[in-house]
Amino acid sequence: MKTRFLLLTALLLAATAPTQALDCTFTATSGTWGNAANWDCGVVPDGDDDATITSGRTVTLAVDRTVGGLSFLSGTINGPGALTVSGNLLWNFGTLNADLRLLASGSGTLASSSKTLGPGTTLRLD
Repeated sequence: MKTRFLLLTALLLAATAPTQALDCTFTATSGTWGNAANWDCGVVPDGDDDATITSGRTVTLAVDRTVGGLSFLSGTINGPGALTVSGNLLWNFGTLNADLRLLASGSGTLASSSKTLGPGTTLRLD
């Protein structure tokens, strides 16, 4: 009986424990955002997680995604999906061919002049 109680208590605590936000870097040369194998953290970043896209990377958003923060250091982000950033956005270089939305709770930094918004792409600041 005591063993069952301890097991049940442990399961309940594990189910209600807060999750820690991850810092994830896209490591594939080219691929979809939704493939966990393309990220160094081993999962697809979402919610409160921070995502980093570095030089020479092409990321495709097959569906809409939301992350806590985005460091878009260089590379290309393609749609058809849209990306919502609820925290901080750092955009140094790169080409954006997907809609990007920055929520009011975050801050944005556009750090250089080498940025490209593709045809029909929307950068929305809410």
